[in-house]
Amino acid sequence: MVTFHSDHPYMKASYVSERIPAGANPLRLKDRSDTLLSWMRQSKATEQEFATRLQSKGLNLDEFNHLLANKDIPATLHTGWMGDLDSILNQTPESWLTQHVHRGIGIVVLPFLYEYSEQVRRWLSLSTTEKILQESVLNSLQAGFLRDLRMVADRTSVYMYHLAKEQEADLTLEMYVKRFASGMTEIRKMLEQFPVLARILTEMSLRAANNTIELLERLLNDYDEIAAMYFDGKQLRLRSVQTGAGDSHQNGRTVTILEFDSNIKLIYKPRSLDTDLAFSEWLRYLKNKGLRYDLKGPLTLSKQQYGWQEFVEHRACQSEAEVRTYYYRMGMLCGILYAFQSTDMHYENIVACGDMPYIIDYETLLANNIYDEEKLDFPMSMLYRSVFLSGLIPVGQVFRSQIDFDLSGIGGKPDQTSTNMKGWVLKQDNTDEVQYVEVPFKTAQLQHLVQLNGQTIEPVRYLAEISEGFREIYQIMANEKETIKREIRERFGKLTGRALLRPTFLYGRFLAASQHPKYLRNGLDREKLLEMLWNIVKVDKRFEQIVPTEIDDLLNNDIPYYTFPIDGTCLYTSDQRKIPNIFQKTCLTWIEEKLDRYSEKDLANQLRLLQYAIHSAQVEHMELPEMEALDYVGSLPLTSSQFDPTATARDIADYLLDYRLTEQGHSTWMGLRNQDNRFRLTLLDFSLYSGTLGISMFLGLMYVQTRNSEYRNVAMENFRYVISVFERVADDELPPSVFNGRGSAVYAGFFLDALFDFPEARQAARLQLTKIKQYSAQPMPAQPVDELQSNLDFLDGYAGIITLCVHIWERFAEPEALETARIYAERLCQHLKQDRAKLVGFAHGSSGMIYALRKIEAYNLLSPNEDVLDELLQFERSNYDSTRANWMDLRGHVEDPLGSYYWCHGAPGVLLGRSELDEPIDEAERVKLLNAMLEHATTNPRLSLCHGIFGMMEIFLSLANNPGWQTSSSMIQDAIWGLLNRASISSQIEGMKDRGLVGLMLGVSGIGWTCLRLANAELPSVMTLKFPAKAVSITTAQANPVLAEEGAR
Repeated sequence: MVTFHSDHPYMKASYVSERIPAGANPLRLKDRSDTLLSWMRQSKATEQEFATRLQSKGLNLDEFNHLLANKDIPATLHTGWMGDLDSILNQTPESWLTQHVHRGIGIVVLPFLYEYSEQVRRWLSLSTTEKILQESVLNSLQAGFLRDLRMVADRTSVYMYHLAKEQEADLTLEMYVKRFASGMTEIRKMLEQFPVLARILTEMSLRAANNTIELLERLLNDYDEIAAMYFDGKQLRLRSVQTGAGDSHQNGRTVTILEFDSNIKLIYKPRSLDTDLAFSEWLRYLKNKGLRYDLKGPLTLSKQQYGWQEFVEHRACQSEAEVRTYYYRMGMLCGILYAFQSTDMHYENIVACGDMPYIIDYETLLANNIYDEEKLDFPMSMLYRSVFLSGLIPVGQVFRSQIDFDLSGIGGKPDQTSTNMKGWVLKQDNTDEVQYVEVPFKTAQLQHLVQLNGQTIEPVRYLAEISEGFREIYQIMANEKETIKREIRERFGKLTGRALLRPTFLYGRFLAASQHPKYLRNGLDREKLLEMLWNIVKVDKRFEQIVPTEIDDLLNNDIPYYTFPIDGTCLYTSDQRKIPNIFQKTCLTWIEEKLDRYSEKDLANQLRLLQYAIHSAQVEHMELPEMEALDYVGSLPLTSSQFDPTATARDIADYLLDYRLTEQGHSTWMGLRNQDNRFRLTLLDFSLYSGTLGISMFLGLMYVQTRNSEYRNVAMENFRYVISVFERVADDELPPSVFNGRGSAVYAGFFLDALFDFPEARQAARLQLTKIKQYSAQPMPAQPVDELQSNLDFLDGYAGIITLCVHIWERFAEPEALETARIYAERLCQHLKQDRAKLVGFAHGSSGMIYALRKIEAYNLLSPNEDVLDELLQFERSNYDSTRANWMDLRGHVEDPLGSYYWCHGAPGVLLGRSELDEPIDEAERVKLLNAMLEHATTNPRLSLCHGIFGMMEIFLSLANNPGWQTSSSMIQDAIWGLLNRASISSQIEGMKDRGLVGLMLGVSGIGWTCLRLANAELPSVMTLKFPAKAVSITTAQANPVLAEEGAR
């Protein structure tokens, strides 16, 4: 055994398995170094777990501790790369450096580029082939490899340049680079300071040269077959090679694009393409089943360990018919991938070529999952192996991924900027201000997008074609399940697939982080960073066999790579080591079980998910007002009948039943949810505002009106599901908010019990009410820095809690409710003494606070010397503009402060609060206010309760039912009916349903609730958190006078 001792400058780059421990005297744990303990903390390992891990490296804790103690003066095994590095540095001529001084900060990697170039040049000179234009090919190879080298080294080079500038104020980049170009001395100095960088660059150079020569040898060996298959028998010369068209795996091998004469391109893949061939044959098999359109895969030549593939060019459609055909075929592909349970079919793996969608990477066509799906909770248990799994369609935030942009193969748009994912780029290259900065990831792909006449086509307009294509494939497989199973087993059973054990971007993050300068001074520092990968073992012991191989691949500067047999449960590492019994089932078993579940019900469910997904691709980049104003995509049959609120409410309720997710007595919904003023497709939370409890309350009202027990049952199923989720949530994880916190469950529980006998809901609501009361004992939070004062307002703060609790006391005589209201009223007053109200309005401002405090004042629970209420009233009055008949919207970003007419801001909400409290308003001013509100409503394209005309109608109904507004009732009735007669209402509601805009305050549930109130005057308003006085149904006597009067007309 050859060892290098501590005087060798690059020994510090060695990793744990390459180091030799010195003498190992037993150490007590208290004597062990902080460094050793920090290694254990990095992976959250106990002493025993860490010791077991070390045994696989032939070490014990004491020996490892000695390695750490001698971290900077190690004894190591001879690994070979250090000798290679010396050779590279000694053989690089100075003329090479001066010749390439224009590379600027990248000059440090030039010796490694020289080594690579010379090895490839020597091979080319010996090959004597005319099939390769040598200089042209070598230039393209150099450009690609220089890029790869600089990706690793530039961050350290920039760091060292700026360190040098700190010592020499007049140092310019040009001067700095010339020092490095004057000889190898400066390069050696830098590499000796960062020996891990020296090691990575050395290993990259040698591997890249070997891989390039391997590729060119394979090309020449297969040239006749390639020419016959791809060149029409012509002898085309290789002109350029573009390496790095994919991640680096298995010792630096990557997908590569080769360009020949006549601009003919060919793809080289360093893996078997047998799966690609099998899939092309499968498509031909399905075509023979009578498919409406055929599907194709790229023309493929597969060898044992590599293969060649047609380069599919992105091509626009030439006609509307081609667009329709393309999307029909995309639906068919979606159906096939659903059956195969494929994964990772994102936008980089799809090319739109005229009317044909091509998959260009089949590694994950046949997939398996290491995670225990039986542990998935509802509703994720229903969604994991749905149409979302393939990644071909948008998934929004259904799976709560770190990926916060659409990367789907059907919809992912370019120029999406991530807030979660970032990368390092070189800025101001070749200037004195050169820097390496972290920037948000931005999508750039275009090849998967359908284009016609220079325009990118939105898939939502061809949802019918996508759905029909999916349906056709599904029904073929459903009708011949056993035959399809047999064909899949015979065609794919002996193949292998790629296992994605973790997201590739996560590996990429670790790899990039491990190339930071602070991890390049010592191999142990780099390896310690990767110890974090061990954390997963806490939740899945099978990773004990996997993590060491992940770390090995990353230390080798590769993205970890795993494969598995389609008919087996074992896993193979990048160097073909077998790890047995990793998967619970074989891939074939998963597919066959999926086919066994094919049914009309499953087909309907998947088509609904597909519909939501395709719509989400259209709206996810829209801001809230634009999205809420959208109409139905397509055309609806024209109808001359007037708007029927009762029928509309029933239609919405039936839709909610059809589109719910349900399993074993639980129900919930998915749909669009507002996050940061944008809509994302997601599983809805429990909230009243946009979650499932608001939906359930609407369905409860529908039961009371129709006596259809299915509405009641689903409302109960959802409430039980929400409470089961609450049981898994810590007390401090949920705010008390009525619209977005525990208060939602309190309101819904009491509300549903008031509608029908549901004692468990009431009991659960009592428990949540107690937790809200206990929450008030926490120290008063710091004043919010924003203008919203959300901890005080009606929507999310104290005012809403006070109002709800008073209403609970009035309807149910719950003593704890009134005491909770008193406590939060006291808190609200304390806050307002310190920080006065900043906004006017019901949901977010002074009007909602006034409403709440007046409620509690009626029970003499406000301190008699409190002047907060008077100050709020004065603040509200001071912000009224009689000319515009509105109260000011004081939010800083609002362009027209007097242009807001909503429940949350402006006159409607203020009047709602005043009418409930019998606040007198002059008759002339009242008419002016109503006219201003109606004028705004008639031009408001939005429908929702919070921002749209149904919210306005809700408030009009509350005004009309108030004795103080009786003199204006006729004007109010005319206004409501005028809004209901808007021609676009029905189509807009259909559009909201299609998109999954289903929640209460922004979606169709709120519209349905208002429709019920239009039909029945006695139903409560959710906008003021009212409860039903009793279970009521629609009768002539109870019919809303608005509709009764219109009917009489």
